[in-house]
Amino acid sequence: MSLLKIEIYTKRERNQAISDLVDAVNSSDGWVSGHQLFSNVAASIAFEIPYEGLTSFLSKLEGCDFTPHIAEVPLPKGKEIKGTIAITFIHEEPDMKRDVPAFG
Repeated sequence: MSLLKIEIYTKRERNQAISDLVDAVNSSDGWVSGHQLFSNVAASIAFEIPYEGLTSFLSKLEGCDFTPHIAEVPLPKGKEIKGTIAITFIHEEPDMKRDVPAFG
């Protein structure tokens, strides 16, 4: 499997933006394998997608007014791709406190 890293910065409302990202993954024959919310400023979504669904997935992101910044990684044809989307929300809202468990 290959690893695809995507970064997105957006001024869109976060719940709708996350929903659109999940829909883009699911409608491209992929699935969300995990997620993490970091206050109301950032989120991380882990997903897997077949190589054949990659073009559709990236088109759907752009269709939702996201501009994905993609890390340069080799993606061999015919393989499943594991990926992460790091999304940063740009807004003037006050910080929403969330408990983040310690690790390590």
